[in-house]
Amino acid sequence: MNNQTVRSQGGYSLIELMVVLAILAILVTFAVLALNGSTRIIERQTIAKEFKVALERSRFDSVKRRPSTCADMSRVEITSATSFQYITDLNQNGTLEPASETRIIGFENRSEVEIVDDPAPTYPIIIRFDQRGNTSSGPCGTETPANTPTVFCEMPCTAATADGTNSNGVYVSPTGTVAFMIGLFAALVPAAFLVSRHGTSARKMGVPLVPFLALGSVVALFFGDAILDAYLRLF
Repeated sequence: MNNQTVRSQGGYSLIELMVVLAILAILVTFAVLALNGSTRIIERQTIAKEFKVALERSRFDSVKRRPSTCADMSRVEITSATSFQYITDLNQNGTLEPASETRIIGFENRSEVEIVDDPAPTYPIIIRFDQRGNTSSGPCGTETPANTPTVFCEMPCTAATADGTNSNGVYVSPTGTVAFMIGLFAALVPAAFLVSRHGTSARKMGVPLVPFLALGSVVALFFGDAILDAYLRLF
């Protein structure tokens, strides 16, 4: 009589496989939810950055051109809760031509983000810049101070419920142009030192800009108007 050796074969039971699949399904669900939330945050931040860039371009354009009339000042116009436009001297002829130099940014069909305020605003909301980079709003002839920050919030949202988790605010600083200029010039000092000490190899060395922008903001807070006036008198 032949003795047959029975070898045990390892494996997984059906219950174990079902438990593993259930865990994987839960992990995938959380991953999809997290990805969806990250996508919304990124889109909201992108819209706020587009608005910030529009403000910066308008301010620099006015400081560069030095417009003498309200109608010729570069500006950003919020036309609805989901759109804004900015008017700058695109063809560089020294004057604004709104019919051909208006860029429109709409985000109604690409996100659930809206501009919120309390009380509900009346559109359009105008943020214009004079030759010194200072802001004003309202119709020409009856200008009013610009109301900032502008808050971009994920719907459903109100000005009362907007916070750091569902919104981004863009604030217009009256001395922002001067702060940026001072920050850039201050950053040239360590850059020049690195070049003088390391020669061409200094081109690969990084200089952090944030501390110099902070320094520029402090200087601009106390001496911003005087510095900008002195700069504009050079032209």
